Amino acid sequence: MTTPRTRTVTIVPVSGPEPAEPASIKIDGDPEGLVVDQSRGIFYTNLEDHDRTLAIDVKTRKVVASFATGCGADGPRGLALDSERRLLFAACTDGAVALDVARDGKQVGRLQTGPGVDNIDYASKPALLLVAAGADGTLTFARVAKSGALTKLGAVPTAKGARCVVAAADGTGYVADSAGGRLIVVKPPGH
Repeated sequence: MTTPRTRTVTIVPVSGPEPAEPASIKIDGDPEGLVVDQSRGIFYTNLEDHDRTLAIDVKTRKVVASFATGCGADGPRGLALDSERRLLFAACTDGAVALDVARDGKQVGRLQTGPGVDNIDYASKPALLLVAAGADGTLTFARVAKSGALTKLGAVPTAKGARCVVAAADGTGYVADSAGGRLIVVKPPGH
């Protein structure tokens, strides 16, 4: 888990019936968002105040890479991952970027959406990135090319303030509308 106030990442091993003693990693920045590449044992988090994304080895608990996201002064927010293609997606406050972690975090795609983005998600089989923008109340769907290039397929109205999305395997988006007390279900374009 990430704890911006204390500038730490905490790892709690859960391989047995009881969680093991947590271990905290001190980092130089405010962590925001997380995603784990389970096949490689890498934990990714953003440094919101430094416009960077860190890769942390879960076993050694050491930072093994640091990538510039290019999100700007407001920094990156949430993260999503295509582990197979080694593409990491970072939410910016007005869209998302695709980083090729196999090539030193090189930015290979960028998507502009409405403002107020916090959380994103990715559906690997249809290769769709979903980006919820809370300020304008939209959910944007983008096709992810093999190279990581992002192509906007369309934006669907959701609700003002709805900035968190979870993607189902088929690319259906589930957007939390906290103010309205509901879950908005949005099918991807063409379904």
